[in-house]
Amino acid sequence: MAAHQIAIAKASLAASLLRPDPTPVPRDEITRFHALLEDALTQCSPSNVQACTKWLLENITPSSGRIKTLGKYLTALSASFITPQGGRSGVQAQALPKEKTRSKRRCLHILYVVNDLLHATKYHGTAPYAHTSLTSNLQPHLMDLVGSAASCELSNNGRVHQRIAELLDHWERKGYYTQEYCKKMHIAASASRAAPHGPSSTEASGQGATAPSGNTASRGKDAPFVMPATHGDRSIPWYDLPAGNMMPHMVPNSPIPINTRIMQPLQFTAGPADEKLVSAVKDLLKEVESIYDSTHQLDEGIVADIDEMGQPMILDADSGELVPGNGYYGSNWERWRTETKSQWKSQQKLQSAEAQEVQLVYQQQKPKRDPAQIWRPESVPLNFQACFGKITQEEWRF
Repeated sequence: MAAHQIAIAKASLAASLLRPDPTPVPRDEITRFHALLEDALTQCSPSNVQACTKWLLENITPSSGRIKTLGKYLTALSASFITPQGGRSGVQAQALPKEKTRSKRRCLHILYVVNDLLHATKYHGTAPYAHTSLTSNLQPHLMDLVGSAASCELSNNGRVHQRIAELLDHWERKGYYTQEYCKKMHIAASASRAAPHGPSSTEASGQGATAPSGNTASRGKDAPFVMPATHGDRSIPWYDLPAGNMMPHMVPNSPIPINTRIMQPLQFTAGPADEKLVSAVKDLLKEVESIYDSTHQLDEGIVADIDEMGQPMILDADSGELVPGNGYYGSNWERWRTETKSQWKSQQKLQSAEAQEVQLVYQQQKPKRDPAQIWRPESVPLNFQACFGKITQEEWRF
């Protein structure tokens, strides 16, 4: 990896630390962190790792945004330690001319620091949701970290690969990540071992630039869909939260605005996403790719034309006319309104017919009485007779 990419990742991490999220970190502390991390990577002793972990617990784990930038920085740093075929990487040649620790060990030590941080947040952390926030925000970067650590040859570095496998098994036993995701990390380690990182043939001969690694792209597409612990950051104001956090507070047809003081990030159960949700997300991504892919083949019946509302035109098989289909904002609103109105009318007709049928059945089953049989003098209350005397049948019927 080029030196400027590490510089960008380092600057992004420093910018997130200087931001009040929740409190800004002094520049001296940022410099101290890089020194602690360098000590832990050079000599992976318990004291060095714990000192680095303590700093991360105080300044990184309270913010999900900082955890993400830390993952990006560790990924860039780990990729910079990989030695290309035929020599030392450019970053190592410039920054570490007399490195004490071999690059493969430094990549492994990054995983040890991550492991100690996971352990501390789960068993020794006091902040709620700290462990779930850490695992969910670091997960997108673990594939690359494991792949960089396992990129060395197996024949000469069997011990390193054994420790990586033991570390992944330990994460599975402790429940840091699911069994399925740990299995995917094992597969990523095997793939990196089979095809180690290095310059392409054109780069080795000096005829081209570095080609992007296909393993990283494939790992990104094959990564499982995981639900985060929270949808948004608790430390940011309500107007910077994702719009989905307003859904629980929206009351249909209510003139009262949402109380912004009770808006908080939604809490989810961290872990694998539901199959229905995964299918919906995949369908959305597939539709987005079809929008920007010029070679995408349209489905049968869809004409390569869009109306003023951004709705694709569909050729109706029965009438042969062009009918607007589902647009960017969902269903065709005019068609939806017409269908809903027709359904409402048919439902009203059905209810009216059912009511008439019930009334008819009631009239047929209603017992018919003879008016002469209704007259019973003994049914007249005694107090009524005492007040008004005895009455005749005609007066009673009246």
